[in-house]
Amino acid sequence: MILYHFTRANLTDRILKQGLTPKADRHGMLGGAKSVWLTERRSLAIPLRETLTVMFRSGVYMRRWLFDGVGDGDVVRLSIRVPSDHPLFEYGPWVRKHRRTVMPDRDNLHYATSLCYGHWISFEKIPAAWILGFGRLRRRDLGEISQ
Repeated sequence: MILYHFTRANLTDRILKQGLTPKADRHGMLGGAKSVWLTERRSLAIPLRETLTVMFRSGVYMRRWLFDGVGDGDVVRLSIRVPSDHPLFEYGPWVRKHRRTVMPDRDNLHYATSLCYGHWISFEKIPAAWILGFGRLRRRDLGEISQ
């Protein structure tokens, strides 16, 4: 399976040498669990339908599905080939099964939108050898221009 990981450009050299190590979740999306976040999405931009859904349900205008400020600077997208025997968990079903009070509510805007599908978590290291390549994102991939 080919998945993607978004990160700040200044971290690329280290990641290409050491791989991706599970990190603690700063936003409560995994209840503090250490993981590597992977996605099927090639862009950080949120499609117009999801943007409108978020605005309708929460009043918040979101251009990106990634909330940690990565989209505010120089961003790269790593392409990763994940072997079929590597344990991956689809985010939506995993979080519904393991939800704790520190994690988002099912009615939270995260569940109503993009974080429900196309995203995967790994609780194990992603070796550098699995990284196929990387590229800097264009403005439209950052969500700067409506889709």
